[in-house]
Amino acid sequence: VLIAPDSSQAQDANELAQQQMEAIKQQMDAAGMSAEDMEQMESAYKGVMGPIVEQQAAHEAREQAEFESRTAGLGKAVVSVPGKDIELQVTECLPSPDGNFRIRAQASHDSRSDSLWLGGESYYNRTVLQMFLKGVGEYDIWIQPMVNLEDGRFTWSGTADGGLGATEVTVTVDCES
Repeated sequence: VLIAPDSSQAQDANELAQQQMEAIKQQMDAAGMSAEDMEQMESAYKGVMGPIVEQQAAHEAREQAEFESRTAGLGKAVVSVPGKDIELQVTECLPSPDGNFRIRAQASHDSRSDSLWLGGESYYNRTVLQMFLKGVGEYDIWIQPMVNLEDGRFTWSGTADGGLGATEVTVTVDCES
């Protein structure tokens, strides 16, 4: 199977198949194939890949439905950076009586989607915030003094360096929907 150069950015099976077809077309064009031969190859490719793409799309839809069902009672997290608000689904919210807490959130069922991990560490009087946001950056932030989880809500604004330079970031989490 030929993988298109930017296939890691594909959002779903249909998009990946389209990217692969474009890569094949470029190779056929470079090899000097006629338009008719290219059309026959594209038709054959679609005939083979169509059922695979449909099966993968159905699998992804099932996975997303299970993700939404599993997280239905949980709230949302919003990460705001200049020009962009990224909404994430809370997947875990675990407060404890000693003031510690752990929150996880991600954009979809796909573990490679945008994600956030937030932990309150009362012993160290800090909150640890880790975010992996496509096209924005990866952040590992220690917030001191600790910002607590209050009634299932967390809010923080500050400057973070995600490898693409310093960025103003606001994070708001509601643990309950």
